[in-house]
Amino acid sequence: MEAMVSRMAEDQQHLEKVMKKFLSAATEDRETFQKAMTTEEEQIDKVAQTQDAAIGKLTNVLGQQRGHTALPSVVL
Repeated sequence: MEAMVSRMAEDQQHLEKVMKKFLSAATEDRETFQKAMTTEEEQIDKVAQTQDAAIGKLTNVLGQQRGHTALPSVVL
């Protein structure tokens, strides 16, 4: 009976070690995933800012072209 209790205690300790390793690996994976997502979000923000700037420049250019290419009004 003592041997069985001892074996159960050893199994319990082994299980606890395995669970700690599993939890540690899961935590590391989560942290790695969060870092990757943060990096991805930063890249998306940079692209969006670049696109916004390009749209602003195009809008300015189009506005300037409209001013230069508009037909002069004729006064009668």
